[in-house]
Order: sequence, then C-alpha cells, then structure tokens
Amino acid sequence: MKTDTNIRYDRIYVAGGAPRSQLETLSAFLEIGGSLVGPFDDCLLRVTRRSETSFSEEVKAQVRFAPLINTVDEISENEERKLEQGTSKDQNSAVHKEIVHAKRRRLRGPTEELKFARLVWTPKLHKRFPLNFRNCVLAILMLQKRGVGIPSTLSRDTWMYIFSFCCRDWFHVKLSEIQLLRNLLEEETRARKEAEARAAKAERDRAMMCALLFQTQCENNPVRSRLLRAVMGLPDDSDDGE
Repeated sequence: MKTDTNIRYDRIYVAGGAPRSQLETLSAFLEIGGSLVGPFDDCLLRVTRRSETSFSEEVKAQVRFAPLINTVDEISENEERKLEQGTSKDQNSAVHKEIVHAKRRRLRGPTEELKFARLVWTPKLHKRFPLNFRNCVLAILMLQKRGVGIPSTLSRDTWMYIFSFCCRDWFHVKLSEIQLLRNLLEEETRARKEAEARAAKAERDRAMMCALLFQTQCENNPVRSRLLRAVMGLPDDSDDGE
C-alpha cells in the first residue's frame, strides 16, 4: 500500500486489534494535526501527526481487541500444511486446489495495490469537508448570487461542477511554524492535565479501597474500631456504654 499516493484524513479510528508493525503505515494517512486512535499490541494508542516527519504517541489504556486482519506473518507452517493437506478425500482434484488457494488468499489478504478513492464534493457531502473548504464554497456562491466580483462571471451550476474537482484540502491554509508550535503546546498541556486527572482519580480510588478494607477488618477488632472512630472524629462506643 503506497501512502504517498492516497488521500489523508483528519481522524482515523482502528476498530480491531492491529500489530505494532502496522502503526507507521496507518499513521502515514494522517493529515498534519490529525489523530489516529486504535488498539496496537493490546495498547490503546492515540497518535497525532505534528509535521511531515514527526508524530507524537500517547498510551490511553491497556485493552484487548479482536484481531483486525491476518497478515502473512501470522500464517504459521502448520496452517500452511493444513491448507495443503485439507480434509477432502480427493486432494488432487482441481476443486480442492482452488479452495486451498482461496483460503490462502483470504488469510494473506489482497496482493493488488490498495488505493482509497478521493471524496468528491457534492452538496450532500458538504458537511464532511473541512471548515475552510465549506466557508470558501459558501462565500463564492454568495458572491455569485449577488453578482459581485469574479464569481459572478460563472453560473451556479458551473461552480458546482468546479467544486467537484477540488480536493478537500484545496482551501487549506498552511500553518506557520509558530502556529504549529502553539498547537503542539496546547496538545501537550491537555495531555498533561488528563494524566494528572487520571492519577488523582487512581489515588482517590486507592484511598477508598484502603478505607473499606480497614473498616472491614475493624468490625471484628475493637482496638482497630476505636482507632478508626478516633480518626474519623466519631464518639467511642465504650464511652456511651459507661
């Protein structure tokens, strides 16, 4: 799969467990500033493309997903031998050989080059295009309708036809290096705050579990029960009895 000839995406979600070796290939489909989220080797990762050559990676959680595909590396020698031997009585028949080849193609995946088709703009798909693209389309159509400037020299149908040839990043404004650094700082700040919030929640859960465990142990131990009530500021039961 050639990533340089395919279109890029702002968001990519991987719905099945993928090997770590596929992360670089899938990340190459990201637009600058885009994010990829998916399970790779039992880790839920979020990858953000910073520039043409740099990516940032963040581990969200430990997960377990069903495998996405079976690659050539995942086909063991035993599986190859089973496919060759088969279960049919007539193993030399042409039908059985065709089944073996079909199974092998299914496991190994397509051998032809895979290329994703470009999303063609239509009024129905207008919302699926970037904000800059949508704003420019609306501005051109408004000027054409009011008869102002160059857009008024062409009809509305002509502009609709022209928009269908524009790729989704046609009106994309390239960010300066300062803006890219600012976006990177915002992303790192957000990730740090999320990590701190997760750490604080884990500490609260740990303290709660320790308190529940200590309370359970104190039910059958009067000494620990008095200590717990003293820490919590509650009156001692022995004082009430006296």
